[in-house]
Amino acid sequence: MNETSKDLGPTEKITKLDAARRQLHTAIRLYFENRDLVSVLTLSRASHDILRTLLISKGGEISLRIASISSLTAGMKFPKS
Repeated sequence: MNETSKDLGPTEKITKLDAARRQLHTAIRLYFENRDLVSVLTLSRASHDILRTLLISKGGEISLRIASISSLTAGMKFPKS
């Protein structure tokens, strides 16, 4: 599973789909724990970009519109970093 890299230490080989899944899982967890909103948005967008690219490469098309950030976060309180 792990290989050693001189500069980075142990590394792990994962698929793009696994990376997107892990990013989204972490974003959801952070969101429901009312944690860092910037990290939630960054991770969810990175996951979205990977999934979108994979879908298009398989001949699919995007039909879902992304909700605005303000509608997703209305009434939420986030700790200051």
